[in-house]
Amino acid sequence: MSEQDQQIGYHKGSLECLLKERAELVKLVQIVTAIIGMHTTNLTKLDPSFNLEKYAESVSVPLSSGGEEVDSLVQNNDKKKIHETDANFVNFEEHLDNSDK
Repeated sequence: MSEQDQQIGYHKGSLECLLKERAELVKLVQIVTAIIGMHTTNLTKLDPSFNLEKYAESVSVPLSSGGEEVDSLVQNNDKKKIHETDANFVNFEEHLDNSDK
């Protein structure tokens, strides 16, 4: 195997690993976003004046703290739901709704 073939293999292997890591990051951001949505919905039911944007500003955490690139990755993740791409995903909102019964 030539040195060029070794370099090509190294870079392809690195890209494969990084692409998989990015996919996992997108899943993580989707999960956190879903949980934020769940808490926001429940807070809005308890306190109709609750506003996520104002709250985030008051605690000095921007809503897009993952950055525009991460936000766009989450929005453009092949238009698939998390449960369609990850069999281990737990729908926390559904789980909480069922535990109340």
